[in-house]
Amino acid sequence: MTLILLGAAGCSPFQPPPSRVDFKTVAQVPFVPQQLDDDCGPAALASLLGHRGRQVDPAEIRATVYDPRLGGSLLPDLENFAKSRGFSTRSGRGDLRLLRQQVDAGRPVLLPIDAGFGPLARPHYLVVFGYGDAGFLAHAGVAAGRFFPSEDFDRRWGAMNYLYLLLE
Repeated sequence: MTLILLGAAGCSPFQPPPSRVDFKTVAQVPFVPQQLDDDCGPAALASLLGHRGRQVDPAEIRATVYDPRLGGSLLPDLENFAKSRGFSTRSGRGDLRLLRQQVDAGRPVLLPIDAGFGPLARPHYLVVFGYGDAGFLAHAGVAAGRFFPSEDFDRRWGAMNYLYLLLE
């Protein structure tokens, strides 16, 4: 799985939140921006860990989980990193209802989406921390608090088999 940040800002799936929309959100989910084109997974995991009070430099995570053959990180490796730091985790396949339930329970969710266009797939990790009637809020790469319309989000997440990771 190659993890690449979209460089074309003009065709990015990341949008600012719509104005005057009520969102349910998880409080105090830190935004940890990715530093390199291929460290969105470590940055997203650093955000989850930070929400749980553990500050970990994404470079430390990357040193453990990055696979140069893939050009990125796999979700099981991110999960194993969290476990090695003493966290209980849960991962699997979810749905939009699961995301809403987790936000309601105060838990942000790390997940991969397809940030590509057309036949060009570009897996990208983000952290979902809010939702409203129209869609979801997530920290994504170098963009804090971006909005994803529900239908688009569902399609992009579905392309990555609805995989997710939680810290319990």
